[in-house]
Amino acid sequence: MKRESIFEYLRRPVPLYLRQHSFQTRKAHVMVALGSLASSLSALLHVSGVLLPGFGQIIGAFSSLPLIAVTLMVPGVGFLAMIAASCLAAMFHPLSGLILLLTYGPLGFVMGLSIYYRLPRYLVLMFSGSVLAGGICLVVFGLGLPAFALLRLTGLTVSVPLVAGMVLLYCWLWLDLVQVFLARLPYFARVNGQNSQE
Repeated sequence: MKRESIFEYLRRPVPLYLRQHSFQTRKAHVMVALGSLASSLSALLHVSGVLLPGFGQIIGAFSSLPLIAVTLMVPGVGFLAMIAASCLAAMFHPLSGLILLLTYGPLGFVMGLSIYYRLPRYLVLMFSGSVLAGGICLVVFGLGLPAFALLRLTGLTVSVPLVAGMVLLYCWLWLDLVQVFLARLPYFARVNGQNSQE
């Protein structure tokens, strides 16, 4: 019986079930890599407010962007990336991790999910704003954490409209930024086109 060479072995047709398994394995690896990258970037941006006082607060406002991006690519990974980012931020600064988990993390996930499913603009703003406003009120008034100090100095009659206005402006700016920036990337343009056709 003739022995098979290595080149003949490599040229063998791969069975369908093995090809499907290989594809699923690669897909899982890509999903894990995307989630890890998004959670790491989000945590790093969020804790920059602690590491770089003053200017870091501006950088920390961008912590939602990686979560929005990964949710647009793989919606199921967005929630896990949010949890992982909060845990990573808590390793640097426990309060920052909790704030990310309750405010900017859910904002990124909900906004990414809303854009992915092509919800109308007012619904995206309503859902994202409600999540962010609820998280801020929970942090400030529910848990009494030393965050968003300006809101704690004012009464409820002033702070609630202030939170609503700030949240609406913040989410509106984020929505415009995300739609303008991500629409220029081929992957997101293709995803949005497929969703609009569906």
